Amino acid sequence: MDTSLYQKNEDNDEYLIYFIKNSSNNNRNLLNMSADNLRIILGSVYDAVIIHDLEGNIVDVNTKMLEMYDLEYRDVMGKITIRDLSAVHINNDFTNIFTIWNRVLNGVDQLFEWKAKCYNSERTFDVEVYLKKMNLCDYDAILDNIRDISERKRSEETIKYLSYYDKLTGLYNRGFFEGGRLLVWIIINTYN
Repeated sequence: MDTSLYQKNEDNDEYLIYFIKNSSNNNRNLLNMSADNLRIILGSVYDAVIIHDLEGNIVDVNTKMLEMYDLEYRDVMGKITIRDLSAVHINNDFTNIFTIWNRVLNGVDQLFEWKAKCYNSERTFDVEVYLKKMNLCDYDAILDNIRDISERKRSEETIKYLSYYDKLTGLYNRGFFEGGRLLVWIIINTYN
């Protein structure tokens, strides 16, 4: 409630006038602006963001997630599961994901690597996934922050290759043989 003093000019009579504002509309407008601004910010980040309910259903996503997985927003809500966005890959242990999910439900943040796939194609890519339980507008939700690490994985493979092979000839280099000799020595001494 705002108050102000008003003085009438003709008779110099003073009146105290109370102005009552309905601030609930302003608060609602500010909340809507805040939600819109947050959506703009999340749409501008480098990582894909998925908000899940506690059962794992997708509640909301950001623009980067749609780009990363080759999706339209209308195709996501209530139609797609994480299994649909995961590659059938030896490194993707779907039985382990339930253990990871339960840890998150118990308040333990989880960080792991996963093999993802585009929904509308078979293109796969490596991702790093960070899961965190949070409270969102008075209900519990899971924040799923996903970073495409494909370039990093390619660089790691190149470095690994170059550590054992000669760049010019493609033949094994000294590091390969030294590593191999050490392994042979370990095997021989273990069984003797």
